[in-house]
Amino acid sequence: MESSEFSLTIEEPSKKKTRRPLDAYYTPPPMTRALIDRYPEIRGGLLLDPSCGDGRMSRQLVNAGRFERAITSDIATGGMDATREDSWRAWKKEGPAWAVSNIPFCFSHSIPWRAIEAGIPAAFLMRITFLEPTEDRQWLVCHPPTAQLVLWRASFDGSGQTDSTTCSWFIWGPVPPGIQVIRSEDIGQMELST
Repeated sequence: MESSEFSLTIEEPSKKKTRRPLDAYYTPPPMTRALIDRYPEIRGGLLLDPSCGDGRMSRQLVNAGRFERAITSDIATGGMDATREDSWRAWKKEGPAWAVSNIPFCFSHSIPWRAIEAGIPAAFLMRITFLEPTEDRQWLVCHPPTAQLVLWRASFDGSGQTDSTTCSWFIWGPVPPGIQVIRSEDIGQMELST
């Protein structure tokens, strides 16, 4: 019996990408649109976006008629630090109906807790791995999200390539409880570019 020849190409592993300062990755508009379409309860007079980046998410929510106006802040541009209790106390005085934001993953252990602690309903876009049991997220045992909207993998860096993680909207507030899932086929993979 003749042996067949084959070649094996071993690719050198890609070097780990360095993360952007303060995990600044901007939200593709279809991800905000998914929240708007699935949760009409997320609305009110004032929106708080505590890690607003370039402001695209809060503009989209206001332009969709979900909020009359928005308070936007981002530590990267000299705004208030959303990991600090005193920032949330100050925002609470403004009377936001909801806090909605794409939370930098490096702060996902503290920002959601601060919103809950301040009593502000919140919807935060984060990696689905946020639910992994770690010591800095023990508060989740007593304060699990009311609802979750699991999204498709999308590009946050504008390259058009998918990132290596799945994201989800984690919602703490007056919405129907449960988990919803949107597959990329539901919106069309070509619509994911920013």
